[in-house]
Amino acid sequence: SRDNVRIWALDRLQPVPSNATKHREIIGKFAPGDVVRPLDLLQFPPDLQHVFERIFGGWLIAANDKVADELIRKHDANNVTLDGTRSSRGSISGGFRQNVSNQFESRFRHQKLQARCVEFEAELAETDRRLGELQKDDAARQRSETERHRLSTKIAQAQRALSELEGRLAKERTRVKLYTDQIADYEKEKQAIEQRRAECTAEEATIDAPGESRDRLLARARSEEQSAQKKRTS
Repeated sequence: SRDNVRIWALDRLQPVPSNATKHREIIGKFAPGDVVRPLDLLQFPPDLQHVFERIFGGWLIAANDKVADELIRKHDANNVTLDGTRSSRGSISGGFRQNVSNQFESRFRHQKLQARCVEFEAELAETDRRLGELQKDDAARQRSETERHRLSTKIAQAQRALSELEGRLAKERTRVKLYTDQIADYEKEKQAIEQRRAECTAEEATIDAPGESRDRLLARARSEEQSAQKKRTS
C-alpha cells in the first residue's frame, strides 16, 4: 500500500529462528545501555512471541552512530539508532528526529538509566564494604591500643613491686650480716669465758687452803661471766 503497511495472517505465520543468544553475546561486549534488543523494551502476550521475533528479532538498537558502526562492521548485526538511522548488511539509511515521547526511545533511555543505576549501586555497595573494613580495622586498632596500655600498666606495676622487693631484700641482708657478726662476737666471748674458767679451775687446784681464796676466785669468775652476759644482752 501507499503507507507500506504489512499485514500477516497469524494462523499462517511461521516461527523464525531466534537471535536472542547471539544478540546477548554482542550486547555483553558493549557498555551497559549502549546496545539493547527491541524485544526487551516491549511487552506483549506470550502467544505473539513469534510475531514480534519476526518483526524485531533481527535488529538491535544502538545508542549512537559510533556504536551502530561498530555493530555492523565487527558483528554484522543489523541495528537502528534512536534518531532512526538503520544500518544493515551493505546499507545505511538516514533517520529522522522524533518526539522524545517516542515509546522506543523513552524505554531505551529508561533502560540505560537503569543500567547506570545498577553500576552506581554496585559502586555504593563496594564503598560500603570498604568503609566497613576500615571501621573494623579502626576498631581492631583501638582494641590493640587499649590492650597495649593495659599491659604497659601491668609492667609498670610489676617493676615497682620488684623494686620494693629488692629494697626489702637488701634490708634483710643487712640484718642477717649484723646478726652473724653478733653471733661471732658471742662465740669469741664464750671462748674467752671458757678459757678463763679453765684457768680458774687450775688455780683452784694449786691452792693449799681452798677456803676463802677459792671462794674469791669463784666469785671473780662469776662476776666476769655476768659482765659478759650483760654485754650480750645490751
